[in-house]
Amino acid sequence: MATTCLLDKDSRISNTSNPVNVPDRLSPHTPFYCPARIAAERNAKQQECSLRRLSTHKCQIPSEFFLQAGRFHSRAIALDRVEHIKPDLDQIGNGCGCFGFLRDCGVSSPSNRRIMLELQTNLKRKIELLGLALDNSACYRDIDFAAMFRRDVPTIKRDMKELRGEGIDIHSERSKGIQVSSDIDTGLLRRLIIQYMGLCTAEGGIDRATRLMVKKVKAKSLGNLVKLQQCIERSKVVRIDYQKDSRHREKDRELYPLLIFSSDGYWRVLALHQGEMKQYHLNKLLDVRPTDRTFTRPPQEDIEKVFRYSFRSWIGPEEHHIKLRLDRIWAERIQPQQLLETQALTAEGDGSVTFEATVNSLSEVAGWVVGRGKGVTVLEPEALRNMVIETARGVLDNYSA
Repeated sequence: MATTCLLDKDSRISNTSNPVNVPDRLSPHTPFYCPARIAAERNAKQQECSLRRLSTHKCQIPSEFFLQAGRFHSRAIALDRVEHIKPDLDQIGNGCGCFGFLRDCGVSSPSNRRIMLELQTNLKRKIELLGLALDNSACYRDIDFAAMFRRDVPTIKRDMKELRGEGIDIHSERSKGIQVSSDIDTGLLRRLIIQYMGLCTAEGGIDRATRLMVKKVKAKSLGNLVKLQQCIERSKVVRIDYQKDSRHREKDRELYPLLIFSSDGYWRVLALHQGEMKQYHLNKLLDVRPTDRTFTRPPQEDIEKVFRYSFRSWIGPEEHHIKLRLDRIWAERIQPQQLLETQALTAEGDGSVTFEATVNSLSEVAGWVVGRGKGVTVLEPEALRNMVIETARGVLDNYSA
């Protein structure tokens, strides 16, 4: 069918059967003829067409992320159980709560706010571009991503170039769109996820650990956090006053801080004390005093190993192999989840599942088993079976006459 292109009195393109097929030039005798305006209209129509194509994959995008029990969630959904997402791409790139984040940080200058917002928006866009390119089954092209993020094609190409500078093999293919052809280093992937979640939860996220810390230590929470992080980055020794429990207060404890992390609903700092790695609740920090002395950080592999076998919040060098039997109901709940890096699941003929893993604390697993109630049985080791029985008896004793 023939395509017509007319300009109405508002200089908007109308009556086109294909909004992208706009001629490069109109007759100079055409009313309201303006080549620059026509080019702008053509670009707008191209983006509008791309957005319509993208919007055929609509579904709800959750608006809040939060961290609970060592796993990222979206509202009430554990993200490690999500197999595939078809996003409403019209909504991506509309902002990431940066204004609220900057306002809370006291960045009130309009120029500073604009600069910081632009930096955060650009970083968020590049991470989103990479994430969607990793699973680009819809074959989105650079012009589609330009429409998605409300940017022009050169900006998308510049983002891809910067990602390639980070060692990510992202490029555009004629038939497949933008693709990532080689595997991404898992360490880089973890850092990108942490950065992205930080940007997304800047304003709308729900963070129980932060709420509890602010309620407990109020204004000192931010000061303690900044001092610790600066000492971590500069490998500086720090002295703390610490409320160990309601009766014991430790003064001038010397730490080599290594990492701030959230676990089991609390912010904690992993630190070396007298040659041993320990964790300290930030809610219990009474004072933090950086020193000018430096220390030698242990290898990153040693730090990561501390958490590798953690079932909940306990850290330590112990290794215990456990084997549990999950009945059919619990098997259906646990199978989609990744509770531990070392876990292995074996399906049985009756619908149950054998769960095996390596952990660093039997007491944490015992508490978890008792909390599940009927349907979770310890097969190995015997020490864990006895611990579960003792814990369950203790619970029952609370309700004995």
